[in-house]
Amino acid sequence: MVFIILLLSFVEGFVAFLSPDELRNITLNYAIPTFTKIEFMSKYGKLVFPKIANCKIDGQYTKNDVIIAFSKDIGKCLLYEIGESVFEHGGEAFFAIASDNLNESSWENNIYYNNHSEEYVYHSDDSIALDTFCLVLLNANSLLEKYKNQSPIWIEYSYKQFPRTKSPNFEFAVTSYLSISDKFFLELENMYKDYDIYIYNLDLFFVCDITNYYYTDENYDKFDEENCLMINANKEINVSYCYYSDYTTGYDRMMTIAVMLNYYFSFPSSALVNDFIDFLSFFRIECNEENYSYDCIKEAFTSRGIVPDSNTFVLYKHNKNSLPNDYTYSINGVFIYQSGFMRTAYKFADSNQVKTGILYIEKCNDVCYLEDLFDLSCSKECNTTLCAYDNLSCLQNNGCFSFMLGDGYCNSICQSDPDCLETETTTTNNKIYFLLIVILIPIIGGILLIIIVIFIIHKRKSKKKFEELSKRKESNNRILPPLNPIIYNRETRFKGENLCTLDLKGIEIGESVVVMKNCFHIYHYDCVIRRYEKNGTYECLICAQDEASTNRA
Repeated sequence: MVFIILLLSFVEGFVAFLSPDELRNITLNYAIPTFTKIEFMSKYGKLVFPKIANCKIDGQYTKNDVIIAFSKDIGKCLLYEIGESVFEHGGEAFFAIASDNLNESSWENNIYYNNHSEEYVYHSDDSIALDTFCLVLLNANSLLEKYKNQSPIWIEYSYKQFPRTKSPNFEFAVTSYLSISDKFFLELENMYKDYDIYIYNLDLFFVCDITNYYYTDENYDKFDEENCLMINANKEINVSYCYYSDYTTGYDRMMTIAVMLNYYFSFPSSALVNDFIDFLSFFRIECNEENYSYDCIKEAFTSRGIVPDSNTFVLYKHNKNSLPNDYTYSINGVFIYQSGFMRTAYKFADSNQVKTGILYIEKCNDVCYLEDLFDLSCSKECNTTLCAYDNLSCLQNNGCFSFMLGDGYCNSICQSDPDCLETETTTTNNKIYFLLIVILIPIIGGILLIIIVIFIIHKRKSKKKFEELSKRKESNNRILPPLNPIIYNRETRFKGENLCTLDLKGIEIGESVVVMKNCFHIYHYDCVIRRYEKNGTYECLICAQDEASTNRA
């Protein structure tokens, strides 16, 4: 079973979209698997969408790849198993995408709400932290389905940021499973001597499996005295807390917790937690997990000269409902669900440590101070891979990260992105093409249209002229007498002068002439043709004039 904490509130940290532009201002709800690796510093990555077969991802990946698995592809697989596969295949981050209605796959079925932390919880038996940062994204299914085949999606991610105070506060739920409580107190034991942690810094409270409320005059016939404990809350209400275990009765276990909490709250708030932690260490040695009994803890107190206080009202006074019986504590309000991170988390939450402490997390540079990681400027000492490039400060300029340059997408926030230059060139070319299409093509089209119209007109006129000439030629051939044009030379025989009386021009050697039959007067051939076209007669002009003169006489 997979244990997931679903965060419905918008929180600082976790995931921020860097690219593409359309996703930059989108904020998603998140889920924190309790087996996740805690990333105290910001990291970046590109979303990749591999295939999943037999609960394993396909392919090899790099530390900057964030593996995405949709609910429909996860199916009945355990997120823990897929998270292991991501690490084995080279990835450092794994995001499971819940279906939009949280009812698509079986792994979504066990989500319940935690009133105390205002978070949704999905219980799991997997309690060992992975070396992979894991999240569940809510209300992201449709969004990422839309973008998975488009632009590269770059994100920045980390665990929730710890508010910094001079004296960080712890909050821990003492559950009926004292073996789980041991994890917390062991971590605290390994660091409390290095820091001044006071009683007022540690808020311990009690949670149980089942809580029932009764009126004081109500019949308790169904009350389970072996596994439940009844507490008189006030004059009107009694509260029943129940716990069920394979090792002991619920009543015995809750009496053990009551004695432990009474001892803790007997210290003044200004006292250090040292004495309390020392006793728990002694108790752990004297009484093994199966014998964390009420009698054993009383004997441990007695052997240390302490009178045990068995008043059970402390359970009611410091009870908080709806927390799971799992490892859960918070530092300055940020909940942690895995052991092994307390010392580092405390450093990040302690303002004094931030100012003076060197960050030894993951062998980050020994001269990189915590303060350098939060000053939003690039420090040479922290500009290493293990120091997350000074918490990513060395990789960005005004929100533009170096890994976004040249990724095939023009990021508007990156003024020097070569992809934008290509886009601008493409845009300019498109504008030129647009001008060619909108301006030049109509002009060229207009010119071609004019040429076509002129050609058609010319063709029609030529056709008409050809038809007229054909008709004229046909008419000439039909009406004119046989005319035999000859080339005029010195041997040409004719009557009268070598003068064409039709155009009153002399006839030169080499010109085409007609010598009229019968009278032998000579004319230019062209003049005879034009006279016929104009007057419809082919008779000799000289003879016609002589005949006209004779008639007048």
